[in-house]
Amino acid sequence: MNNQINNEESKKFVFKVGVIVAAIVLVFLIGAGLLIGIFLFVGGKSSLNKMAENYEVYDAEIYAKKYGDKIIKELVLNYGKDINQTGDEDIGGLYQAIKHNNIKAVKFFIENNAHVEIATFDGITPLVLAIEENKPKIVELLIKEGKANIYGYYFGEDFEKYPIYCAVKNKNLNMIKILLNNNFNLKEENYILSYAMENSDENIIKYLVENGANINYEIFYENEESKRTILYDAVLSLNLKLVEYFLDKGASIENAGKSDIYGNILMAASGSKFNNNKNISALDLKLLESLSQNSAKIMQMIIDKVDKKLINNSLEGKTPLIIAVGNSYIDTAKILIENGADVNSVDFEGWNALNYAVNNGDIEIAKLLLTNRAKIKGELLLAIKSPIVESRINIMKLLIDNKANINYTDENGFNPLNIAIESGDMELTKFLITNGANVNGLMQDGVSLIGYAIAQNNMDLLQILIENGANVNYTGGDSWANTPLQTASRLGLDNVVRILLTRNADINAVDINGNTALHTAALNSQLSVVKLLLEKNPNLDIQNKVGNTALHLAVISGNIDIVGDLALKGANTRIRNNDGKYPRDIARANNSAAIFEVLREAENKNINQ
Repeated sequence: MNNQINNEESKKFVFKVGVIVAAIVLVFLIGAGLLIGIFLFVGGKSSLNKMAENYEVYDAEIYAKKYGDKIIKELVLNYGKDINQTGDEDIGGLYQAIKHNNIKAVKFFIENNAHVEIATFDGITPLVLAIEENKPKIVELLIKEGKANIYGYYFGEDFEKYPIYCAVKNKNLNMIKILLNNNFNLKEENYILSYAMENSDENIIKYLVENGANINYEIFYENEESKRTILYDAVLSLNLKLVEYFLDKGASIENAGKSDIYGNILMAASGSKFNNNKNISALDLKLLESLSQNSAKIMQMIIDKVDKKLINNSLEGKTPLIIAVGNSYIDTAKILIENGADVNSVDFEGWNALNYAVNNGDIEIAKLLLTNRAKIKGELLLAIKSPIVESRINIMKLLIDNKANINYTDENGFNPLNIAIESGDMELTKFLITNGANVNGLMQDGVSLIGYAIAQNNMDLLQILIENGANVNYTGGDSWANTPLQTASRLGLDNVVRILLTRNADINAVDINGNTALHTAALNSQLSVVKLLLEKNPNLDIQNKVGNTALHLAVISGNIDIVGDLALKGANTRIRNNDGKYPRDIARANNSAAIFEVLREAENKNINQ
């Protein structure tokens, strides 16, 4: 019994001791914790103080740190720093806090009455920066707690520095919704839709309209006296979906306005914004074709609702039809013609719709215009010069079939055939000649076609011209009245001479100086040509205007072989020129002993005969 009592007392004693020890340990731990906390606080405070001493409110490094908000508090509350202090480019602490998405720091600025409209040097306010950086929480903070002006405090001409325009440019629908949810009134922003057309997307535009943006507001544009609505801009861009949308929302076609640069709404629908120039390429046309159907559908929507006078109005002479044809918009052109467009109207450059169709190599549009009585004048020249090479001949066939003058020559002397010849396009040259082009015409500089072929030693061209009736004795365009044979003889073109002789070229024809082909060949020492001419038995003794025969000129040139051939053929050695000189007199004067001897022997032979 006594042992049992002793055991219980022992247990109680141990328990009491354990409680006392635990209490002592707990007190010790609490004390240690307090000491460590005090140490850390003092150390942290000291470290924070050191940081604060090295920074200004606007320093970007602060806001990138984990405890940046504490540093800024220290700077403002304990170091007396101006909360609105700014650095380079007028960038302040609130700007840096937003830039680094430091929401705690932003809240501190707002709670301590920082100026929430303070702008940087280039006009960026905190609200615009938050929108641009896509920081929705900060945007809400600035508007609701900071009372930032949702319309902005910027007064310049850069629209993107206003909150709503910044959101539109960045295609940030969420930011636009935040502004509208905070009572932003779109009806006060007359330029917002036009700005969105240029800088945003269809979803943004439609959202703006659905929330009150005025689709019929007429806007004045820089450097223009006219004004236009958003519907005009949609038509100008050939944006079919937006045009349909605006019309469905009640946009007025009659009051859509016009542009000093792009013309009336029918010109816009014809593609005046995309209108090509004369140097269009096949790739350009391909790109334009992608908008062709949009143009036609838009034109069909609006043409019955506009004043019909607009159909033949022009800008720099370009009517809607000329613009549509220039862009190869055939369906749009059809609609305009059906509604009374003048197919023969001419722009300031002297081009009509048919000119543009031909230049573009657009056969179907050319057919459409010709069917509707388009007049033909110099279109063949345009067809030849067209940059769309693969369509040239087919376009020319169409024009010729419609009574185009194949020999039409402009004021500069250009006609279809001489252009084709000069470009070296033999396929086109053959096509023109077989379709009646004048083979006895002239090049642009006045040289005959056959003369040009000879000068270029172009046997293929010469053959084509001769086979199609070119006059082998034609002297037109040659200031010396040289025949083709004389020209070829002077140049020593044996093959050309052969062809001309087989075509019965007049071997004894003379130029303005009285020289024959034989004279010319002899004077220019063209021995092989002389031999060819002699085979055709020319008159050897024709005298030119100064009395010289071919033999005289052979002696003058000093070519003993030609002298010998002429003498052997029977050239008269006893003819005096206007100076009273025989050929041998010239040889003697030139100290040409060998030639003199040939002539003397020929004279003796003739005497003996």
